[in-house]
Amino acid sequence: MPTENTIDGTAAADTVTFTAASTTVNAGEGANTITGTSGDNEINAGAGADTITVTSGNNTINAGAGANTITATSGINNITTGDGADTITTGGLAGGGNTITAGGGANTVTTGAGDDEIWGGDGVDTITAGDGDNEVHAGNGANTVTTGAGSDTVYSGVDVDTIITGAGDDTIHIKGGTDTITAGAGSDTLIADLSLATSAVSINALAGTAAGSYAGNISGLGIATFTGVENFEITSGSFDDTITTGDGTDVVHAGAGSDTVNLGGGDDEAIYTMATNTGATDVYQGGAGVDTLTLEFTAAEWLSADVQTDIADYQDHLASGSSDPFVFGSGLAASQFENLNVIVDGDEIDLTVVPGITIEYGDWVAMHRGSVTAEGGAGDDTITFGHAPAYDYGRAIALGGAGDDTITFGRGAALQNGSAIAEGGAGDDTITFGANAGNRGTAIAEGGAGDDMITFGTGAGRTFGPNTKGRVDGTAIAEGGDGNDTITFGNNAGIEGGSVTADGGAGADTFIFGSNVNNLTLDLGVGDQDQDSVTFLGTVFNTTINNWEIDVDDNIDVVDHTAWTTQIDNGNTVLTTNDAQSLTFIGIADANLSVDDFLM
Repeated sequence: MPTENTIDGTAAADTVTFTAASTTVNAGEGANTITGTSGDNEINAGAGADTITVTSGNNTINAGAGANTITATSGINNITTGDGADTITTGGLAGGGNTITAGGGANTVTTGAGDDEIWGGDGVDTITAGDGDNEVHAGNGANTVTTGAGSDTVYSGVDVDTIITGAGDDTIHIKGGTDTITAGAGSDTLIADLSLATSAVSINALAGTAAGSYAGNISGLGIATFTGVENFEITSGSFDDTITTGDGTDVVHAGAGSDTVNLGGGDDEAIYTMATNTGATDVYQGGAGVDTLTLEFTAAEWLSADVQTDIADYQDHLASGSSDPFVFGSGLAASQFENLNVIVDGDEIDLTVVPGITIEYGDWVAMHRGSVTAEGGAGDDTITFGHAPAYDYGRAIALGGAGDDTITFGRGAALQNGSAIAEGGAGDDTITFGANAGNRGTAIAEGGAGDDMITFGTGAGRTFGPNTKGRVDGTAIAEGGDGNDTITFGNNAGIEGGSVTADGGAGADTFIFGSNVNNLTLDLGVGDQDQDSVTFLGTVFNTTINNWEIDVDDNIDVVDHTAWTTQIDNGNTVLTTNDAQSLTFIGIADANLSVDDFLM
């Protein structure tokens, strides 16, 4: 193992020369001269104008305040200086790199080939990085930064910086100072974080060259000018900003305020954050490339019905290929984009899986000729209305849309001349009406495509009690649509002059009716060739059955009933009992019925 040596200086101006490997030098406060020729060394110099030279090894050099001169001709070195006008020069090492942190003062830093990391201080620094993939932080002074060939990353400060990059794919970060940027050959990217701007920002990529690089200017926090830049990543502040990009691959994140974003050619991205743009009117326009609109939401914003509707409508807009602006509810007008991304609380959303929406209304919400429509989106939505939402000529509508939706109406939906309508849409929907749905009004449940479950409570479609505004018979309608649906009505459906309609549509449907069913029209689906099942749990009065299919074994459970008699009436089979119960099978002759069709 190498021997470790320690040399301690004095408070005077020391001269230290060492050749041994792994040496630690602790020099004092004077103007010291320190020279090392081998090993991996640590040199600590105090305040004073020190001259430090190392010619080999991987060295750590800590120079104090003062105008220091530091030269490291080879190796991978870590150099830190204090306040003072320091001159730091390093050599090159292919595949390696130095880390240099210059303190306050007008520093001059020059590095050779290699991947160096350089940090300027608060003074007026001149930084020249050699060939390699360098990372340069210019600091807060009025700095001049020059890089060689390689893919360099340069960060400007907040003052007047001059940045010149060489050949290679360079990335230049600016914060809004009065910077002059000259990018060399390669695909260079200018990243401008202007989020702290105290006035409106204007960014304009002017005429480009045949190689696709652009010159232009930025006004906001000072005025920056640039040449030779191909790509832009822009973040603006809270004012009414105007941003125009070129033909490279650009990313624009306009902040709060009513912003105008015009993307040029190239595959660009424009980012819009809803939370910071409330009340603003933004205009985003894509360009000639394949452009992406990215929308950022909080979780609460994302789950709102308005946002979900906007997203679904905008996806349709994109699919149509229209170049017309699409105006979101938040005030964003977007045109000429090809793709959509959605970010919710920092996570990208899979737009093929749309979350459900929850909508809740209380009692009597559309009473006295009011009208309320609750509209879900493409996900699994939950829509709930309280009691008597459509009382007295009101209108309460629930539209589930695509997805497996759950729609619930409380008791007395459509009471006294009202209308309560539930449309599940595509998907396996669950629709529930409480007691007395359609009492002297109309309650309609439409399942749509899918295996739906529709349930009406006691007294659906009844006509009960006084009506001072003109008598309207109660009506309850259940339509299953395509799919294997289950439709259930509670006791006393259609009594007192009301009516009930149940239509299963295509599919193998199941119908269940409670006791004392009156004025029922039941449709099992014309020609669907699926076996339907009907169960009556009690008495059945004035019931008509359409599209009974003998050949596919439709069946009715009338297990609680006895002493039925059969007669033919105009080609229809009518089953009756002594207590006036009746079932009428439309278009079915008695000879076509058998005991297998009934569960007696």
